Parts: sequence; C-alpha cells; structure tokens
Amino acid sequence: MPASIGPYRPIELIGSGGMGQVFRAVDPKGRVVAVKTLHPHLVDAGDSRTRLQREVETMGRVSTPRVAEILEFDVDARVPYIVTRYVHGRPLLDEVRANGAITGAPLWRIAMGTSEALEAIHRAGVVHRDIKPGNVLLEGGEPVVIDFGISQGVDDTRLTHTGGRSGTWRYLAPELLEGDDAGPSADVFAWAAMVAFAATGVDIYDAPNDAAVCVRIIRGDHDLSGVPDELRGLLGDALAGDPEARPGAGVLVRRLRALRPDSAGLRVVSGGGGPAAGQGRPRSLAPIGPYRPLQRLGSGGMGDVYLARADDGRMVAIKTLHPFLPAEFQAKDRLRREVEAMRRIRSPNVVELVDSGVDGDPPYIVTRYVEGASLLERVKGHGPLPRDGLLRLAGGLARALAAVHAAESVHRDVNPGNVMLVGGEPILIDFGIAYLAGAARLTQGPVGTPGYVSPEVLEGRQAGPPTDVFGWAATVAYAATGRRAYEATSPAAFVRRVLTGTPDLNGIDADLREVLEDALTRDPGERPSAAELEARFANPGAIAPRLNLRPKPKPAPPPPQPKPAPAPARAADRLVAGRAAFEQSGFALTVSVIEVSLAEAKRELVAAERCHAIGGTWAEHTAGYARRALSAAGRAMRDAQTGTGVPANGPRLAEIVRAARMYGAHAQGLLAGRPVMPGALVDVRRAVALLGGVTFTKVRFKEGYDPAEVDEFVSRARIWLAGDRRGLAQVVGADDVRARSFTLRRLRETYDKDEVDTFLAALETELRRLGYA
Repeated sequence: MPASIGPYRPIELIGSGGMGQVFRAVDPKGRVVAVKTLHPHLVDAGDSRTRLQREVETMGRVSTPRVAEILEFDVDARVPYIVTRYVHGRPLLDEVRANGAITGAPLWRIAMGTSEALEAIHRAGVVHRDIKPGNVLLEGGEPVVIDFGISQGVDDTRLTHTGGRSGTWRYLAPELLEGDDAGPSADVFAWAAMVAFAATGVDIYDAPNDAAVCVRIIRGDHDLSGVPDELRGLLGDALAGDPEARPGAGVLVRRLRALRPDSAGLRVVSGGGGPAAGQGRPRSLAPIGPYRPLQRLGSGGMGDVYLARADDGRMVAIKTLHPFLPAEFQAKDRLRREVEAMRRIRSPNVVELVDSGVDGDPPYIVTRYVEGASLLERVKGHGPLPRDGLLRLAGGLARALAAVHAAESVHRDVNPGNVMLVGGEPILIDFGIAYLAGAARLTQGPVGTPGYVSPEVLEGRQAGPPTDVFGWAATVAYAATGRRAYEATSPAAFVRRVLTGTPDLNGIDADLREVLEDALTRDPGERPSAAELEARFANPGAIAPRLNLRPKPKPAPPPPQPKPAPAPARAADRLVAGRAAFEQSGFALTVSVIEVSLAEAKRELVAAERCHAIGGTWAEHTAGYARRALSAAGRAMRDAQTGTGVPANGPRLAEIVRAARMYGAHAQGLLAGRPVMPGALVDVRRAVALLGGVTFTKVRFKEGYDPAEVDEFVSRARIWLAGDRRGLAQVVGADDVRARSFTLRRLRETYDKDEVDTFLAALETELRRLGYA
C-alpha cells in the first residue's frame, strides 16, 4: 500500500480491477474519501491516462446523489488518481449473499434508486457499461452507483477495440456479446438483471461457464418467476433482446413511481420455483422461548442472531441454530459447549451469558446486547485507531482473553468482527467455535477467520491459548494499520502467508510492533500468555517492557560428589510499568510515556481550577494541585526536549513542548492567585465560535452517535475555553478530541456520525493550531 497518494493517506485497499486499485483514504482535513489509482505498470502504458481522463469527464457530467460524486483528480500526477465521495455501505452483491433475496419496500428502493441513477447518467450523455450488484453500494438502504472505469459518452471514440468486451458476463446485453457498441439500452438490460438478482438471490443467467452464460443471454433464456408480480413485467421489458424495445431509464423511473410498495408489498402471488417464490413483505418474527425478536442482527454458518426483548423489557441478543443443519454437524452439542464455555468466564470485556435453551425449538442462547460498532466496522468507517484507543483495545482484549483462559476455555476466533467497541472499550463476543480445554474436538481441520488463524491450527494441531494470542496480535495489527497483517486474495493464499510469510507490521510504533511480533511467532510455545499481555498494557498510555529485575543467581560451586547439584531455579520475570520500567532498563522514553505526563498535567490542572473557582475551604487545595500540574508539565517538557532517539517523532515532541508550556502557564497563574483563561494566552475566538455554532442533524432508525455523549463533550470543551471554572470537568486539547469516541446507537434518535466526525476534525485542527495538544 502506498504511503500517500497526492495529499491523501491510504488506509485500506477496498477494491482492485484490471486498470487500477481503489483505496479508502483520509484527506488533510481528516475526511474519509475513496481514491482510485492506476496500476503502476499501466501508468505510462498506451491510453491508460486517456481512459482515466475519460472517467473524470464522464463522472463530472453526472450530478445526482445516486452516484458517488467526484471530489478531486490529478491525471497528470506521477501516479494519476481520482478522488470520490466514500460511500459508507456494503455492495448489493455482499448484502444478497449474506442475507438472501430482498423483498418489499427495500427491493423497491433499490430498483427505484438505481433507475434514478441511470436516468441522470443517460441524461448527461454517458453510458455506464458495467451496472452490476458489485457496483451498487447500499448506504442506509439507499443505492449509490459507483465505478465509471469503463463508462463513455454516447458520442465518444471507443477505447476498447472492436469486438472487445467491457463489463461483467452475467450482466452484458446480447448486442454487446455480438460486438455492437454499448448504448443506454445496454445499461437498462444490466439494471434489470441486477434487480432480478436482488429479488431472487441468484443470477438469472447463471451457468457453469462463461460460454454457457453468453448462450443463455443471446437466447433470452431467463426465469423471472421468483420476481414479485409488480416488477416482473417491467424487468421482462427491460430484458428484451432488441435494444430498441427496451424502455428508457426515464420510463423505468415513472413506472416504478406508479407502484405502491407499502400497500402491494411486492408479493409473489403466482407460482414459480425461484428462491424468492412465496416471499412477501417481511414476516413478524415468532417468539423464541420467552423472548420477542425485534430484528435480525446477523447470520452465520450455525444460525441467526436477533435483537430481542425479554419479559422484563431488557434488550438482549439471542442466537438460534439453523433448522437445516445435518445431524452429523452435532449442532446442539456445539451450542451446549458454547454455553458451558461462557458460563465459566467472568470479565467486563467478555459479553456475558444471560440465558439458554439448548433443548428448545429452536435451540438458543441469550447474551447481553452490546450496543456499539464492531472493531471491523469502526476501522473500515473511520480508519486506524489513534494511539490511545489502540493501547486501550490491546489491554482490554488481552484482559478478556486472560479471563477466557483462566476459565480453561479457548475462543478460537479472535478477529475484528468479534470485538465490539463500547465507549472505546473492547467487548469480546461470539463463542460459537470456543471449547473447553481437555474436551473432545467436534471440528476436524482449521476453524476460524482467514488471516487470523494461527499456524498450528492451519497445520491441523489442537488450538490452545496461544491460538487466541495469535488472533489478538493480528486483530490489534489490523486496528493499527487498517489492513490485515497477513493479506492475501484467497483462502489458500492466506494459508501460505501465515505458514511461510512474515506479518506486515509496517507503520506500527516500534514498542507495539515488538509485542505483536512476539505474539505472531510461528511457535506457539514462544508466544506470551494473555495474562502477560494484560500486565504489559496495564498502565494507560504506555507499554511495559519485559524486564528481569532480579540478577541471575550464580550457580553453586560443584560439590565433591560425582553429580553436581542443579542450579537454583531462575526467578520469574517481574513486569514494571511506566517510567520506572524505562529508567531501570536504560531505554529511551517513548512518545506514549511522555504523553502520560502531559495527561497528568491536564488532570491536576482541572482539580486546581475547580478548587480555586469554588473557593471556601476548597481553595486551600488549589496550590497543591497546581504544583503537581506544574511538575507534570515540566517533566513532559524536559522529556520531550530530551527526545526519544527517533527523528520521526520530532514534530510530535515539539507539540508536547508547546502544550506543556501552555498548561504550565495556567498552573503558575493559579499559584500566583490569578487564574489564566486560554483566551489570555492565545486567540481562541475561532474555536469558541466553532463550539458555539455547532448543531447536528438528528436521525432515527439509523446508526449514529449518542446525542447525550456528544452534547456533554461539546459542553466540556466550551467550559474549558471560555466557561465557568466551577463546572470544569476536563481540559480539552487536540489529543482529547482525537481520542474521544462515542457510543453508536441504532435503536433511538441519534446524531449523524459523519457530521460529528467532521466537527471533531475541525475542532482538533484548531486546538492543535493554538498549541493545546
């Protein structure tokens, strides 16, 4: 992955095609965008730049929220690129594969939204030429069309040679297969095939090979019996063999608007053997034991997970088994084992078991409902975690695994999708393939998530606590970089990478990288235990080095007997955290340890400010707190000026020196009995105006941030900059803004998370400019 693309910092590779790659990236203001670049070998090859220029021109003609708009481009750069809006959603292809055919109003929204996109594209004189489920993203249920890589204007000169094929086989119109040019009607044909896929869950031109697919398309051999009656006629017209007989995109829009999906339900009322046959509007979910399911949260190989309400009103997560699992799968035994494993674990970082009904119909287990985002979703949506959040994740997840292993259990599937973040704290979930140490194995062969499965499991050996430690390290590495430590393109390639390759830990701080390298070693006996990892991350903001502080005992002189006495056992290593560990080891301080002193100065300053403002007997404590704040600020400044021995840390150390001086000035003012407001040291008017004028859009039934948490943080920042010190709860610097995370809610009114993230980025930039890190 490149370190930068123009002014953009790539976070994750999200797609790759014949011409180039697409990255999720961050712009200089912290906004998440999508950046498309050419493959290096194509940069100066043939007409590659011309094609990219054409993509820019065609996308620039289209103006509709149904298309990911272009934000910036530079086709003359050394590595040319295009920047578009980043769409927070999964492809329609993945949605259907994960959850099956789409019905009712959601299906109508997909058909309607994509037809509106086509109408805008064709009105601009552009043909997309690659409409398919993989090029439609669902953002809050609404479709957005992406990827104009092979699009062209209706009157443009062709860049694809005559007779060449551009597009995806199962969505190509018959005239394209016969060598004709692509016109708007070819997009209409592909649209109909895509909507039919969404409605039925299968490609209507599916066949064993590409040649057979082409034969079916040219013959018009498709089955729409599984498509709802209200849509079947429209899709049939759009799939006509004659391009002239197909309706235009504008006609599609008008006919779809005439439908009433809320009343008609888009039901299938006449026979048919398609996968969606008989499906109507979503059925109300039947009770599961004493619990009332409200919505499906996910589905896996063993069963479904629902959000449900208990009799006492509590919200819980309930997992049921699929009814079609074969007897040899021993599904109930697996579920019973999951219950036994979870009952033995006690940790705030592990989701707790609430109830179970293994012998019920269907069998189920109930856990606390963790309301938040998974680590996978958090990193995909917002990029790698900052240093503080990363260490908090590493320590909390190690604490969870230490509790699991203390209960003689092994999780066996530690990965970013099984770690929820609640207020920045990790919660380990999903013990579906866990087992108790010493129990008989129910699974033969490797089990787990590719890229997070340890070498010994891939080689068919028994999983143990070191297996979880390997998954812990791979998960933390993903959170630190936004990419897998063992990246590959297929399951077989993942196996080869893990067994023979080295993990990609580039870009991770040296102290954390050292820990991860130990935990990712191929020999499970050489990996640290979860308890040791927990101890090393016990001190917030720092990683304790492994030290043997007791000198190694000298062996006793050999006695006169023929057999010498064994040397005394070596004392166990003792872990020491924080500055003491670095001082005793002689290591140079790391940035994170220096930051601990800066954070301490902020905490003591808050106490000093409040005591002085409240007055009375409280004022007697002001000097003590102020002296401690001044001492901590001075320590941070001295340490930062001494340096870490790493030149790349220079800018950050300069920030710490400047901030320490600022906080020291506040402490000195309190010691002199004359408190200093931030506005007396720097011009805070822009920051105050930013805080005073901020409002966020409230959304319902959509994932967003908890309004109470956001409002409280904004209030704290206002008080710090220009408010009554009696209510001061926090010194809010740029680092505090960057580290702040809010709970993601789904069930009630929330603040739009993109708006909040944009505001936080602006506030962080302004505070950093002022010197308040």
